[in-house]
Amino acid sequence: MASGRVHHTDPKVAVGVAVFHDDRLLLVRRTMNPGQGKWALPGGYLDLGEQPREAAAREALEEAGVVVSVGAVIDVFANPVAEGGAVFILFEATWVSGSPAPGDDADGAAFFGRDELPPLAFASTEAAVRRWLAP
Repeated sequence: MASGRVHHTDPKVAVGVAVFHDDRLLLVRRTMNPGQGKWALPGGYLDLGEQPREAAAREALEEAGVVVSVGAVIDVFANPVAEGGAVFILFEATWVSGSPAPGDDADGAAFFGRDELPPLAFASTEAAVRRWLAP
C-alpha cells in the first residue's frame, strides 16, 4: 500500500440459463478460457443497467442462437477465481424457437440427452447437470 490507495478486486455478475427442450439440455462449446474446448450453459456478464433475466435470454440468443423463456432462479454460485471469479446467477429456461447455432464465445451449440453429455466446464454447469440427472 505504498501509494496510499486501496484496491478492491470485486467479482462481476454473470448470468446463465439451463435451457430444456424435449428432456434435452442446451450446451455451448467455449472458444475462450476458462474452460476452452469444454461445454457449458449459455451465459455471460450482466451489462450495466440490464435486468438479469433479460441478460440471460440475450446470452442464450447470442451464444446459442435460440430464443428462450427465462424462469426461476435455480441457484447462485460464487465461481472460483480459476473459473473467472464471478457471481453466477443460474436460471431455468425453456426453448421457444431457433435451432442451436454457435455464436459469441462458442464454436458449438447443441441439445444433449442425459446419456450423451460432453466434457463440461464450470462447477455451475456440473451442478445444473447433477440436478437434472437426479431422480
